[in-house]
Amino acid sequence: MKIILNFVFLLSVLLITFSFPSLHSVSAEELDIQNPGFEDPSDNGVIPGWTQNFGTTGITTVESEFYSGKKSLEIIDTNKTDNPGLISNKVPVTPGKEYTASAKIKTGSTGAGEIYIRFFDQKDAYITGFNKSITGATTWSDISITAIAPANAASAAILFYSGKGNIGTFYFDDASLMEVKPINPIEQVAENLGIQVTKTTVMLGDIGKDSEGNDVLYTVVAGIPSKFAIVDVATEKLIKSYTLEDTSGAWGVKVAADGSVYLGAYNKGFLYRYLPQTDELINLGHPVKDTDAVLYPFATASDGKIYGGTYGSGSVYEYNPSTNKFTDFGRMAAGQSWVRSVAFDERNQKVYAGVGSQAHLIEYDIATGEKRNVLPAQYSDIISVYDMNLIDGKLFAQKESKYEMFIYDTETGNLVEATNGDTGEKTYDIPESSRGVSEKSPIANKVYFTHMGILHEYNLDTKTFKSLNVDLKGSAISYKFVQLNEAEFPGYTLVGLSGNGGQLYKYNLVNGNLTLTNLDLPSESVLIHELAKGPDGKIYSTGYLPGNMSAFFPTTNATVRFDGIGQSEGIATLNNKMYLGIYPNAKIYEYDPFKAWDRTDSNNLNPDLLFSLERNDTIPGYTQQDRPFAMLGVDDYNRLFIGTVPKNGNLGGAFTIYEPGTEKEPQIYWNLMKDQSIVSLAYANGKVYGGTTVAGGQGSIPTTTEAKLFVWDIEKQEKSFEIVPVAGKRALTALTVGPDGNIWGMSDGTLFAFDPVTNNVIYQKEIDPKASSSWRNASLETGTDGNIYGIIGNKFFKFDLASNKHEFLASGVEHLAQDDFGAFYLSKGINLYKYEDSSLLQTIKSAELSVSEQRLTVGDTASLHLKAILNNNRSTYELAGSTIEYIVSNPKMISISNGILTAQKSGRANITVKVTLNGVTVDSNVVSVWVNNKGGNNK
Repeated sequence: MKIILNFVFLLSVLLITFSFPSLHSVSAEELDIQNPGFEDPSDNGVIPGWTQNFGTTGITTVESEFYSGKKSLEIIDTNKTDNPGLISNKVPVTPGKEYTASAKIKTGSTGAGEIYIRFFDQKDAYITGFNKSITGATTWSDISITAIAPANAASAAILFYSGKGNIGTFYFDDASLMEVKPINPIEQVAENLGIQVTKTTVMLGDIGKDSEGNDVLYTVVAGIPSKFAIVDVATEKLIKSYTLEDTSGAWGVKVAADGSVYLGAYNKGFLYRYLPQTDELINLGHPVKDTDAVLYPFATASDGKIYGGTYGSGSVYEYNPSTNKFTDFGRMAAGQSWVRSVAFDERNQKVYAGVGSQAHLIEYDIATGEKRNVLPAQYSDIISVYDMNLIDGKLFAQKESKYEMFIYDTETGNLVEATNGDTGEKTYDIPESSRGVSEKSPIANKVYFTHMGILHEYNLDTKTFKSLNVDLKGSAISYKFVQLNEAEFPGYTLVGLSGNGGQLYKYNLVNGNLTLTNLDLPSESVLIHELAKGPDGKIYSTGYLPGNMSAFFPTTNATVRFDGIGQSEGIATLNNKMYLGIYPNAKIYEYDPFKAWDRTDSNNLNPDLLFSLERNDTIPGYTQQDRPFAMLGVDDYNRLFIGTVPKNGNLGGAFTIYEPGTEKEPQIYWNLMKDQSIVSLAYANGKVYGGTTVAGGQGSIPTTTEAKLFVWDIEKQEKSFEIVPVAGKRALTALTVGPDGNIWGMSDGTLFAFDPVTNNVIYQKEIDPKASSSWRNASLETGTDGNIYGIIGNKFFKFDLASNKHEFLASGVEHLAQDDFGAFYLSKGINLYKYEDSSLLQTIKSAELSVSEQRLTVGDTASLHLKAILNNNRSTYELAGSTIEYIVSNPKMISISNGILTAQKSGRANITVKVTLNGVTVDSNVVSVWVNNKGGNNK
């Protein structure tokens, strides 16, 4: 933004481009089938646009059954030899091209209803046909057939038919014949704005020796792609890093007995081995036959073998470096997909596996293959055993999401009762929130761990734990005892990583000295996880897994990146503030985008944590909430509405209402939609509309079968209505209010319209028959042309409300937002794309100026706020790319710099602004300001 008033504001632009390979995808263009919904009146039994070419009776249109409109086609077949069939008008086709015939079908309990696509030559002679049949579709279902037009084809038609030997009644509606066309990849139709989110994130680390015997830290920086980093412990400097292709990060980093370093990757589930002596990094491939996508932390043996667990099949494996072979021990617990942790009992040759999402602690005998669940009964309700360390026969096991660990004696099978050295209390549950515990200290029979960033010790002899009152400023995610040979660090020092931002800690066991160093690790690009337009007109991108956020300026193509926030699942705007729903633990943050981002000053945090929905001890049966996908702000009521998905293995989401700026606690309606999660929200006329999914947290087993739409009355504070909007669909992942006043939604590939007056679904259309999701796969926006734009199944589409036709605009996309000017933003991987249609873009027509305070005293300051009024009832604060000229009637009385007015002399001044944006110049309204001398009156 350039401001003409004795200063120029310059904004530097960081724009990096990165391209992904194109993905092949297809769209469809609807051909002109006459009377496709059978709504036109029949004439003496003749259905307009259709001809009965098989059988002599049994075909008519009826009003008793229909999918949309008021009628459908009815075929009644009472004779196994009559086989009635009805064919549409013929439409031109092109040889070699692909066509899809589709319709809605409903059948009785017997017989098969069939749809054909039939091809004809230039003389209307029949060439060939292709068919699909369905039986037992007692509710309206989809039926379709796709075929390639033969070389001599000139036209095609749809045939509805009761097959040979059939007896039954069949209904058909909403016939369609489409030419299947390739969809342009997003790279070909939109501008690549480049990488938006970056972060330095490490999940684990370990310390070993390099080829010269120096102590080095090994870790993996998450990103696309991730990087294997090696840091000198003494100098705290990065020595080298290696790119891990096809890998987004590593949950497992472990130095084995032979000095090798093993990396357990996620994304494609490769196991890597690094050899310090030769500086070789080897991709060992997939440890298990199921090629699971995620490998979790390892346990090591004295002979160099390692043991690990996977996500996908929930398996445990062994890698033997002597033979370079894997042994797959298979799934540890039936129906469970995670092995989050392992420990190895070398003396008894047993592996302990921490399983989720319904916790098991499996003792696996390598010699016999016997598996035994030894999880103590009182912990059967936890999600998983998250981290484990086996020390002198005692298994230290962390309870996922409980911030506690227990100690299991592998010899006796009993829990170990510990004493809290700070309180004297005896307990089986030790407060702990680190990645496991350290190895046994070389100078005492103790292990170390952290809780809420504070270092603790556990004495194996006395079974006592206590706080050391040492703040590591983050949870310990790695430990190693090292002799540093430094005066300030005599003897042994506990060294490792604390937090996930690459902070190295050194705590001396002799004198208690502590240093914390932020390592200079690379900041890597992060997958875009969510897109949203802020109240300031910028487009915000959030990062997957490591988190972080960025803001893109539509008028300058600049990106500003923000650090220090977790993975945002949902974003809402309310009264010019943004609300971020952060995973894990469903944390809700408030962010003022008109103020500076600050995640370091505890007195001025922006964004700042408001509350977490993870736990609620006052609601019976409450399942811990984890993912706030659905976020909605309603300015009319100053209410923030939140829909959440529970933690892994659980069912029952929560519907939460919060009133910002008050002292009121959030109102939580847990399990409002029984055993379902709430993943989409929209608002209209005093009511909130919510969409659900049958899914709960990962690994949970749904007890319901169909997604629902519900209505929440804000005034009455109650759910007033619910409906299954699309039969058979399991997730309703997007909702928006259309320009027609209807509530439009996307349920597993089917677009529908819900009339909020009659509470009826009045329209349905299948946009993508293959689309399905547990939590989210769709976005919907209303364009400036009054049509619906959206994403489903990684495809960007436009739905014309006048014609009820849709077209696919781009493929290979994941998330969607729209700026104030009417341009669309779509993400693909780490890149953001801008899709512009000149017919959609709005221009500036006026400007609206306001001031925070009109009456000032000399020396006071006030904020000026400038909003551009655009065509089509739109407006924006995003004027960074404009030229702004402030015109002041009394320049000696006030000065203006960067939108801040300073009172210099008593009197009255009028202020107007001249704004030029994209070649259009407009003037604002006049704002008056009065200034007093200190203690004086206005002159």
